Amino acid sequence: MFDLAQPTSLGTEYQLHLLTDKGSRIPQAKLNLTTGFAYTRILNGVGTATVNMPALLADQLRDLIQEDRRIEIWRKPPGRTLYRDWSGLIDIKDTQDDESGSTLRPITASHINCLLSRRHILYYAKSAGAYKTDSADDLMKVIVRENLGS
Repeated sequence: MFDLAQPTSLGTEYQLHLLTDKGSRIPQAKLNLTTGFAYTRILNGVGTATVNMPALLADQLRDLIQEDRRIEIWRKPPGRTLYRDWSGLIDIKDTQDDESGSTLRPITASHINCLLSRRHILYYAKSAGAYKTDSADDLMKVIVRENLGS
């Protein structure tokens, strides 16, 4: 988790969580420094997020910060509870220098809706995989089992 200890000028607090492949949070002690972040939310679209980390820290966490690993941004306005405001998949890891000459590693992520725009592998028409009828829950299990294995 990236803890942004200083609330924004309006008192809003943010937390950034990096998740494992199975969806559980990576322990807080390993991810506690960031030099800033920005994110956009687009209704029914693909927003983006950028987290700027010192390059030395990013290099230490190289095994944890991988493409397609999930990242979440949690938000807590003043007087309200903490809630997940944004969730996405890591896209790009670049290196750049900031104004003071220190090297930053911006980590860019796309909203989880980006999965809908990725390549689809469809069955040929009239094949056994293209035509199925069953109740929705059973049908979903069959499709997942066929495509991902049991």
